[in-house]
Amino acid sequence: MKSYDLIVAGGGPSGVMAALSASRLGLHVLMIERHGFLGGMNTAALVGPIMTFHAGKTQIVRGIAGSIMDELKLRGGTPGHLVDPIWANTSMTPVDTEAYKALLIEEVLKSKLELLLHTTVIGGKRSGEQIEELTISNKAGLQNLRAKFFIDATGDGDLAAALGCDFLMGRADDALTQPMTLMFKMAGVDESAVRAEIRANPENFYLGFPIEEYLALPGLAVSGFFEQVKRGKKEGAFPIDRDRVLFFGLVRKGEVTVNSLRMSHVNGTIPEDLTRAEMTLRSQVAPLAKFLKAYIPGFKDAYVFETAAQVGVRETRHIVGDYTLTTENVLKQTQFDDVIAHASYPIDIHSPDGSGMKIVDPRRDRPESYYDIPLRALLPKGTRNLIVSGRCISAEHEASASSRISATCMALGQAAGSAVYQTLQAGRQCVREVDVSALQKLLVAQQAFLTTAKR
Repeated sequence: MKSYDLIVAGGGPSGVMAALSASRLGLHVLMIERHGFLGGMNTAALVGPIMTFHAGKTQIVRGIAGSIMDELKLRGGTPGHLVDPIWANTSMTPVDTEAYKALLIEEVLKSKLELLLHTTVIGGKRSGEQIEELTISNKAGLQNLRAKFFIDATGDGDLAAALGCDFLMGRADDALTQPMTLMFKMAGVDESAVRAEIRANPENFYLGFPIEEYLALPGLAVSGFFEQVKRGKKEGAFPIDRDRVLFFGLVRKGEVTVNSLRMSHVNGTIPEDLTRAEMTLRSQVAPLAKFLKAYIPGFKDAYVFETAAQVGVRETRHIVGDYTLTTENVLKQTQFDDVIAHASYPIDIHSPDGSGMKIVDPRRDRPESYYDIPLRALLPKGTRNLIVSGRCISAEHEASASSRISATCMALGQAAGSAVYQTLQAGRQCVREVDVSALQKLLVAQQAFLTTAKR
C-alpha cells in the first residue's frame, strides 16, 4: 500500500495551495482531484473573478496564491487585482481560466508533488482519533492509500464526513444551503453601452462607490438592472428566482461571466439534487441569454461561448471544529492568538429560500479592516491528523458567507499544508500539538501576510 507524508483531497483553490506549500517544504505529498484539471470552482464552475486578495488597499492574501497571480498577470492571464466596483474596499481578480489551468499544472510539475486526476475520495479508515488511510476510486477501481496526515479540501467536507466527523448543513434552523449557480460566459458585449446605462440610471444598480467614481474604475462589475428584471418577470421573459442581473468583465474586452442563474432548495451532497440542479440550470442558460440580448443595453449582439463544466455550489457541510467561526467574529473583525489567515469580505448570503440577497458589510467605516481565521476552525473534533480547508471549515452559516470566497480559501490552504510540515518537523502526530508561533513565522517566511500582534 502506498504511503505519504500528506494526502490532500481536492485540487481546488485551497487544495492546490495546501499541496504546493507542503511539497515545497519537502514533504512527500499526493493531491487527488476528481476533474481532469486543477482550480476547482474557479475553473470547473467558472467562479470568478477571484475575490478578494485585499482589505482596502492592503493585500492580505499573498504567499503562494499571490505569486501565482503575479505570474499569471505576466502571462496575460489576468489584468491583476482590480478594485471591485460593487463591494467597496474589496478587490477582484479576473482570470483567463484556460491560462490558469495551465499555470497550476506547471506549478505541480515543477514541484515533487504527486497528482492523481480523475480520482475521487470515497472513504477512509480510522482508529479512534487517528486517520489511517483513505479509499479512492478511479479507472483502476478502488485503492487504499496511507498517510501521516490528511487535508480535506473537497469543499463539501466529503472526506471528513466519510470518516464520521460531525458537521452542520447550511443554516442552523432548517439546514437549507445557499442556492447553486451555473455560470456562463458571453462575448460581443458593448461595455460602453452598459456603462452609459449605469450613468443614466444609477438608482437601478447596487453601487459600492459614488457613480462617477464607480464608472472611473477599470473593472466591470454589474449588480442590478432591477427594473428590467421586474419587467422581464412580468412579461414572462425572466423565468429565474432572482431579483437582479449580476455579471463581471473578463480578461478580454467584450467578454463577461454571468452569475445570474440560481436554484434553491437543493443540497450539493445529494446526487439527485446535483443532477436536478445541473439539468434545470443548463436549461435556463438560453432563456437568460435571450433576456439579456432583448432587455439589457450592450447585449444586443452578445452570445454564449462557454458554460461551466459543473454547477457552482456555495455551501454544504460545515465540519464541526475545535472552534466555530461566528457571525460576531466577522462583524467585529475578531482577532485570535492562533490566527493562520485573514479575511475581508461582506456577509454575502444568496437567500436559501427566496430570490433576494442579505448583505452585511462591517467594513464600510473601516476600509482596511479584516478578521482572523484561527487554526482551531480547521481542526475537526475527534481527530488528530486531519485538517479541513476551504469553505467546509467550522463556521456558522452567516460567517461562512464571508469566509467561503476563493482567495481566503487559498490562504487557508497554504496554512494547512504548512501546519502539517510544522507538526512533522516537531516529531508530533497531532496537529493540535503544533507550535502555533513557529507556524506563523513559517507562513510569514513563505511571504504570507499574517499579523499576529493586536491591531
